[in-house]
Amino acid sequence: MLYRGIVDFRNGFDGLCGLVQRELGGAHADGSVRIFFNRRRDRMKMLAWEPGGFMLYYKRPESGTIEFPSPGFNAKTE
Repeated sequence: MLYRGIVDFRNGFDGLCGLVQRELGGAHADGSVRIFFNRRRDRMKMLAWEPGGFMLYYKRPESGTIEFPSPGFNAKTE
């Protein structure tokens, strides 16, 4: 699930889980992968629940920005 808002990347597991509960209205441990971008879209975090705990993935491209998927992308957007 793609979160199209701006996220403060100082947030870790707890901050991102809180954002999911407050703003996305979903259970943070339902098996979905949540994708977050910073303001400049040159950083991306993915929060995923796996049996036994959360995984937090962080991506920083070598250059440029990360583009949002096209409107035809088959994913639930929040």
